[in-house]
Formats: sequence, C-alpha cells, structure tokens
Amino acid sequence: MPGRIEVNGRVAGTWQTATLTGIRRETPRAST
Repeated sequence: MPGRIEVNGRVAGTWQTATLTGIRRETPRAST
C-alpha cells in the first residue's frame, strides 16, 4: 500500500504541473 500511495502522489504532482503548464499556455494573460 505505501508504495502505491507514493506512486499516486508522484503522478498527482506531475499531473498538477502539467495541468498548470497547460493553463498558462492557454491563458498567457494569467501568467503576467
């Protein structure tokens, strides 16, 4: 279980980063 939680945390962090990057790319005005 602990191993799965670690992987899930890493995936979630990567997913958040990718999502934030995508939002910044789609809305350049927000990243002023």
